[in-house]
Amino acid sequence: MFIFKFLIYFCISYIILAIPVSNDLMFNHINKLVAPITHKLYTTAKEKIIDGITVSQSFSENLFSNSTPRHHDSVHSAYSSTKVIKKLSKNFNGFQKKIIQQKDTSKSPQDNYTVEEEALLRRIFNKTQ
Repeated sequence: MFIFKFLIYFCISYIILAIPVSNDLMFNHINKLVAPITHKLYTTAKEKIIDGITVSQSFSENLFSNSTPRHHDSVHSAYSSTKVIKKLSKNFNGFQKKIIQQKDTSKSPQDNYTVEEEALLRRIFNKTQ
């Protein structure tokens, strides 16, 4: 329905603007009167759009230029990561053994495990050491 009304109004306005007045169309007479205003509107809109693009461009450049770090992080070590991990794991395993030895065995464990489950847990624990 909207398109039908639009087409009717468009045809009516086209017919009205095509009426000849003093050897020229009505549209041309209206265009001569309105041309300076429309020209000013278009130039103002163009300037505002260009200013907006310039401002947003400078804002995005500042945003991305601030995202890079000012200094470069680096690790100063003579060890490779695998050597450091092995060294730490040896210290941790020794600390772990001390804790196990100091553990109070008079209390019963929270969970009850079967012999097979305990053996499996000990094997997993020993593999991780």
